[in-house]
Amino acid sequence: MALMIDGLSVDYDRAADVLYLSLGKPQQALTFEERDGLLVRKDPISGHPVAVTVVQYEGHFRKLEDVSWVSESHLPKNLTKFLLYRPSFISL
Repeated sequence: MALMIDGLSVDYDRAADVLYLSLGKPQQALTFEERDGLLVRKDPISGHPVAVTVVQYEGHFRKLEDVSWVSESHLPKNLTKFLLYRPSFISL
């Protein structure tokens, strides 16, 4: 079940270790792989980011020493802030 945090729909699939962040309701989008499991989903018409998916969120992404490169990914501020903070979902 998705939570709303800072204008983001946040959903974590523990079994797959995948984090889904969406600006509003999920919508059709084109997916672009950034790095370290970060997939950016963009509106096919405007090209603006509408969501991100992070594969191996707890197992890999949260363990990275440096994710400052996320700031250079041209994501909306609330998505960037969430990804830089990297909260844990293990205890949920």
